[in-house]
Amino acid sequence: MIDYHNAWIDSLSFVFRDRFLYRPEGDVNENKAAAEALLARQSEMISAYGHTVVNEFPVEIYIDEKLDRSTSGAVFLIGGIPSMTVELGTGEVPDTAIINAAVADTRNVLRFAGMLDDEMEPIEGIKVIDPGFPVRRRSALRVTEACVVEHFLEAGDSVSVGQPVAAIRDVWAPGWGKGSVFRVRWRSRRPSTRYLQISWRGDLFSCDPG
Repeated sequence: MIDYHNAWIDSLSFVFRDRFLYRPEGDVNENKAAAEALLARQSEMISAYGHTVVNEFPVEIYIDEKLDRSTSGAVFLIGGIPSMTVELGTGEVPDTAIINAAVADTRNVLRFAGMLDDEMEPIEGIKVIDPGFPVRRRSALRVTEACVVEHFLEAGDSVSVGQPVAAIRDVWAPGWGKGSVFRVRWRSRRPSTRYLQISWRGDLFSCDPG
């Protein structure tokens, strides 16, 4: 099952992979084995689609946000049917290249499912990111006032620790709030956790986007 959405303006086309969960009651080993088999089937389907893959929030947030009850989450976890949420990017303005790629790669999923019997089609016209390690969804940084954001990167660019990714300004320029410019940077306390850091007039304020 494919649940289609549009993410945000200038977003990549990507897939949200739902969390892998199983029930602790009854025969736990049997439940886990069944869930692992379903996960493998889901992974094959996502690979057939071929776009950038983003794992969903950590389990606690995934449950708190009721994403296990989303269309793809419920079909996957309760129905036992391989599923995925496809984000076509671009917000309310369709991107022809993404739409064409999504249509072709949906046909590839139908081939994976045995519903079409011709050859797989190549992925063309879009950027696909595979950093070589799993990546997961995180909540975005929020601001308390209206502002103008200048992005320093394109969607899909790699980010190193301490690298500025955006500047935040108010409409009066040159900066946000009394003429100041905030620069949003990546900071990492340990390899598995990343934080955003805002630099303002030489003072550093850490901000956990999670």
